[in-house]
Amino acid sequence: MKKYIVIIIFLLSSVFYAQQDLTRLTELQKMFFVSETASMAATSFNPAGMSIRRNNGGVIIGYDFDEFSNQGNSSVFISTDNFGISYQDVYNINNVRLLNYSINLSIGNEYISIGTSNRYTIAKYSSYDLKLFNLDAGIILKPSSFLSIGLLARNLTEVKFDSLNYLRNYTAGISLMFFDETLNLYADVDFIDNAKADDLAGMVGLVISPLNVFEFRGGVILNPNNILDLRNGIPKLIDLKYEAFVAASFLIKNTIRVTAGTRFNDAGERTRFSVVLGFPLTKTTPSIKR
Repeated sequence: MKKYIVIIIFLLSSVFYAQQDLTRLTELQKMFFVSETASMAATSFNPAGMSIRRNNGGVIIGYDFDEFSNQGNSSVFISTDNFGISYQDVYNINNVRLLNYSINLSIGNEYISIGTSNRYTIAKYSSYDLKLFNLDAGIILKPSSFLSIGLLARNLTEVKFDSLNYLRNYTAGISLMFFDETLNLYADVDFIDNAKADDLAGMVGLVISPLNVFEFRGGVILNPNNILDLRNGIPKLIDLKYEAFVAASFLIKNTIRVTAGTRFNDAGERTRFSVVLGFPLTKTTPSIKR
């Protein structure tokens, strides 16, 4: 069984409260914030990020490591200023393999951008396949050079089937940028329809980019949802107090950006790792600098 930690957040039915909510399908996406206006990989999280910053196109190849050979998560994301396509292969969630295809569209300028992710998923069970379509929509506002605000609505065509759920949920966030975006501070909040205060999960983090060739990011998720884990072969609901992640990114010869990250929590759930290669379509600074 595949469990996710960034937000990782899986639900199981009435007994355990919640079944896996396939909110985001890669650990990579869980290391970015909804209001980010630059970074190729960030556009795979909020599609509105594609057109608010020009020359942000490129190819992203990612893999999330797990300790079992039949689990993992590979992805490819190709983006230009206004258009992107992606492919994700989630090897095993509740004994189901997921193939995820999406077309991402965005329109906007340096002050406001909106975008959609139009996703087609094939869930491959042992004896049959299920197919579904879903839609994400996002917006990013950048009223000044040091401030951006983001909102993302996921799974607008909410779908529940068999052992997997695509639940409608939302993320709102803010970014404060300092020293020509060398230091960025972020805060996000996740919520669902008719959510109460106790249901909110918050994330705070920072990104430091002292040089064009290096970037560090880290964050802490407060009040994360419980996760269903296998302990000694028995499903057990784990009550998390916090989750955290750290990641570092390096630019090699102005053409390849390598990102590696890890996620962990207070309950000792398996640490997860991600490795990402990014290939900018242009070699100008805006395509690689946050």
